Amino acid sequence: MQFKLVSFKNIEHIENNHPSSSKEKEWEVERERLLGQIVEREDSLRIVQQQLIDTKKINSDLYDKLKLADDKWRRLERDIARIREQYINETESLKKTISNLEVSNAILQENAQKKTANDEVMRTELEKKYGQHAELVGALQEKQNALAEELRELQEKYDCVSERAEESERALEEIGGHLSESKLRMLELAEELLPLSDAHWAKDSDVSQCTACSDKFSISKRKHHCRMCGSIFCAACSEGRIKLPSNSKPARVCDQCFNLLKNRQLGDT
Repeated sequence: MQFKLVSFKNIEHIENNHPSSSKEKEWEVERERLLGQIVEREDSLRIVQQQLIDTKKINSDLYDKLKLADDKWRRLERDIARIREQYINETESLKKTISNLEVSNAILQENAQKKTANDEVMRTELEKKYGQHAELVGALQEKQNALAEELRELQEKYDCVSERAEESERALEEIGGHLSESKLRMLELAEELLPLSDAHWAKDSDVSQCTACSDKFSISKRKHHCRMCGSIFCAACSEGRIKLPSNSKPARVCDQCFNLLKNRQLGDT
């Protein structure tokens, strides 16, 4: 692609062929107006580029926070599953222990009732064991209640982290929409200054999968525009960077456009 450059020398040459003073002034005014428009458009493009950089930074921060929240949520989920399993196992064990103790206490009471008054020592021992068993049952019951409370607190933490994760995801989607709008605005200004080609710039909302490999886009698999053809690709299918007339630095292009431009550059050399 080539650019049509306006040479002010040609304008001066034309001015020299028109000796009229009024014509010279008109040409000078028109030239100043065009230069002003170019400077204004360049300033607008720089502003939009800075806005895009800021928006990308916010997007990256939100993504990191969302990832941290997701990791914490997964850890809590694993802890809850572990505590729940432990709670179930210990509850079953406690139930069996309580049942066995109740049977043992019933037997002890029955035996105690069968003993004669002369067997006071044995009755005292049995009552002591009964008291110990009762204390053990109480301790086990308290432990069961403590485990139930711990499980409830973990469930509350899990619900809180899940809600924060959903809020972060919604904020990330909103920032993604603003980022797409900033990209489109920057490209519109760039096309007004330096029209590169007639390629169609695909809209983010119209594309849900990579143009090359057809993988679905998600929060982790982000969309990337090819600066040459305008289509949308995943990061793996648009890793190429090449110098374009519209960019001072190498721009992202899809693999097909990268090979095409690379071959063209090699052919020119």
